[in-house]
Amino acid sequence: MGSDELRDGVIVEVRSDNVIKEGTLVEVSSDEDGLNGAWFSGVVVEVLSEGKYLVEYSSLRADDDQMFLREEIGALHIRPNPPKIAVSGRFKVRS
Repeated sequence: MGSDELRDGVIVEVRSDNVIKEGTLVEVSSDEDGLNGAWFSGVVVEVLSEGKYLVEYSSLRADDDQMFLREEIGALHIRPNPPKIAVSGRFKVRS
């Protein structure tokens, strides 16, 4: 699976199976003021190096508002989108 490594004073699991690759739908967090705890949808445009990704956001625009924002993201701030959960059957409220 992976091994633990110390990066910038934080123990990080380094995964050898690299589940995040080009085209993967992801969620990205930010340390910027006012955005702590928020996750934004995006897609990995390019794997830059081990633990670094170029992501294009699905809802955040660049300053010129011409295209979606692209940003280099480290592994600590990226995760795969949650899996889709199939719901079968119907239920009634107060049944």
